[in-house]
Amino acid sequence: MLLMTEEGKIDASSARKRRAALASTAASVVLTLAKLAAGALSGSLALISEGAHNALDIGVSALTYFAIREADKPADENIFNPRLWIWRQSAKIR
Repeated sequence: MLLMTEEGKIDASSARKRRAALASTAASVVLTLAKLAAGALSGSLALISEGAHNALDIGVSALTYFAIREADKPADENIFNPRLWIWRQSAKIR
């Protein structure tokens, strides 16, 4: 999996992080489906609730993937920096 940086190169550690996040999401999907199916077949409320809990893990894993993807992007001039914000606000007052 190639990840492009500003220079057009890939970052191997970023690729590993993305693959790990995708693998975590896939594992959460499989576990969720298995627990929900087992809970439905056995009538176990505990397994159904565990399946619902795992469904939340899918969202967390997906959020992690998107956070990694955004973190791989280079910083731009619009990035929030508290110190710069304070200086810009004080410059507006003068």
